[in-house]
Amino acid sequence: MLSICRQCGNYHTEYQFEEVAFLCVNCGYRQEFVRLPLFVITGASGAGKSTIALHLAHRLSDFVVLEVDTFLQCAPLNIDSDYREFRDYCLRVAREVMQHGHPVVLVGSATPGQYESCLNIGFFSKIVYCALVTDNAVLAQRLEVRPDWRASSHPQQIDIMLTYNQWFKDNAAKFGLYLVDNSTQSIEDTVGSLLNWLNSS
Repeated sequence: MLSICRQCGNYHTEYQFEEVAFLCVNCGYRQEFVRLPLFVITGASGAGKSTIALHLAHRLSDFVVLEVDTFLQCAPLNIDSDYREFRDYCLRVAREVMQHGHPVVLVGSATPGQYESCLNIGFFSKIVYCALVTDNAVLAQRLEVRPDWRASSHPQQIDIMLTYNQWFKDNAAKFGLYLVDNSTQSIEDTVGSLLNWLNSS
């Protein structure tokens, strides 16, 4: 809906944003759009993102929950650009869904700054992060019993995820991350914590 100018047919590769509109850089056409906050639920592998996403979606009627792993085959995964192409694809899907009038919750690993560097971040009024974290021993145990196809049970990969998990704890205050520690929480309690976060953000 928002990739092609309705007046001149230009395919947008850059945007000049106003409050709730953008101007086509080719012909100046002013396209209004729905601008709402973007919510991101992040965390290390094994923190419970995929499990929580489905339960959360069943409890929400005013938000749309999208798991970013759904888009893994849709855009390049280029580590040299810090996965910017993939992140921007996720934002492009989210902005289109948002035009129905509901905020989007993206569920998948990310750190502050990765989405903010993307072309499509200007479509959102703000971006708010929540990180699922857990005790390192609990996280390691979860990863060790995962099936081989997930490629997360190797000791080196577990160490990487433990470091990533700790990063969220250490940097929560710096980046304004809302933390939900589900080391001992039930799924229902974790969902409740996320609902409180969404409704108060």
